[in-house]
Amino acid sequence: MIINLRGVGEVGVVSDVAAWDLPPNGLTDGRNFRVAAGKIQASGGSQKVNTAGQARGKIGHICQSSDFEGNSTWLACHDTGVDSYFDQKFTGIFDYAGLDEAAWTSCKIGQVTFLNNPGINPIYFTDWGSGAEKAENLPWVAGQDPACDWDFQNASCRILQSHKNFLFALGMTEPDPKTGNLTFYEDRVRWSHPCEPNGVPYTWQGPDEDRSSLAGFVTLGRGGKVIGAESLRDSFVIYSDEAVNVLDFTGDALVWRRRTLSQNAGLIGRDAVVEVSGRHYFISNEDIVVFDGNQTQSLMHNRLRKRFATTLNEDRRHTGFATHHKMMGEIWFCVAEEGSDEPNMAYVLNIRDNTWSLRDLSTDRVFSHAVYGNQPTETIAWEDWPGVWENERSTWANANRQPFDGALIGASGRDVYNVDTQNPEEAGLTTFIERTNMPIAGHEDVSTITRIYPQVEGKTAINVRVGSHHYAGDGTRWAGSTRSFTPGTDRKVDVRTTGELHSWRIEGPTNGNFNISGLDIEWAPAGGR
Repeated sequence: MIINLRGVGEVGVVSDVAAWDLPPNGLTDGRNFRVAAGKIQASGGSQKVNTAGQARGKIGHICQSSDFEGNSTWLACHDTGVDSYFDQKFTGIFDYAGLDEAAWTSCKIGQVTFLNNPGINPIYFTDWGSGAEKAENLPWVAGQDPACDWDFQNASCRILQSHKNFLFALGMTEPDPKTGNLTFYEDRVRWSHPCEPNGVPYTWQGPDEDRSSLAGFVTLGRGGKVIGAESLRDSFVIYSDEAVNVLDFTGDALVWRRRTLSQNAGLIGRDAVVEVSGRHYFISNEDIVVFDGNQTQSLMHNRLRKRFATTLNEDRRHTGFATHHKMMGEIWFCVAEEGSDEPNMAYVLNIRDNTWSLRDLSTDRVFSHAVYGNQPTETIAWEDWPGVWENERSTWANANRQPFDGALIGASGRDVYNVDTQNPEEAGLTTFIERTNMPIAGHEDVSTITRIYPQVEGKTAINVRVGSHHYAGDGTRWAGSTRSFTPGTDRKVDVRTTGELHSWRIEGPTNGNFNISGLDIEWAPAGGR
């Protein structure tokens, strides 16, 4: 008798449901793959992008800037300032020693990139395409002589974010109006007057100082410290320790109308939220959730929540970040697991197919931040491309260093990496999927598996292993050693294993060329219990 398992990627990896209650194509474990059209595709690891130079300090945040012709430059924010990077060249655009590299935030309005670190005052960078541009201090009031910038105002903020044409400064440090003493307001939010196209706000002064200004501030007064904020359609959502506040633009004298939602969203860090298609996806304390503007919903319930909560490094959870891989239709939630101080593991949600996969960001290094954007390298010709066409797993347009090609660029130490490469540097990185405790003839009868017919595309040899269990929850008794299977050459794997339930595991090199769509299992009854 034959069991046909197809679409092994359609369910994804599930840790919350007992293995024997999963559908036949459900996976109980797996690593370093992505799901595409129901197939498992080997994917994982990282590849260094800069090979000729390094940033001047340890990078804690990375973002992309574009000039007015659409050419892209990456900005690496580190502990001694900010560098621009393109095609192997780091160029210093801002200097300031002794900064906390993990405290940088960035945002954009038009072609202007705004950068902030609580250890300094906000700065901005406009790429005019000359390669000689420097970051400048953000004005408090533009056009003043002498300059009236944030430093002159003796003000700073924890987070700088944009929404529409406004800048928002969250977690303000500024002089107390009564005593003049510098005071940190953990729940104070300031907004600027709207920016002109590709410009900076002309003032942060409120209408009491400038009648034409729409700038102002609010002290939230509930919910505790502001953790992060992000645009959500026409609203601006502020996540605090114990509340979610929503600001809606009114355009009247109040400028913004505030709504406070009672639930505690539990956002773990300022970079741990991303907006996709009018919804927020973010990492909370023990879950990954989606927020539609009114309520939150778990994305991991009955799927991977148990694994996520038990492996997360609780002391370092604030280092987690989320990023949208636009080309692949995925959201990556990157966290530090036990034993790691910075993110080393990515929980990847395929938002098209609603499936989960897991992947090592690297087995050799950890990452402080990663974002999606254009490749930070010059286009190369066909004859200079280092790959082998027969070994490619995707189209020419998706290969590395091609025109208009998107890439997920991550920062580790003083270097930048492509964290979704087809050519990972990590030696011995393995892609595997596994299913345990799979009933074939029900729990009442014993069955024997005699052959496995893997349905695999590609040219890379993989390893297959099959085992059995005496009863539900029993450890796997693997039948002998692993068997090698070469797609396009081999047809089946002979094996003999008997039990009430069964297990199988398929693995191969992550830099290999193979897609797993399913497998056929040949079995026979072996009696009852």
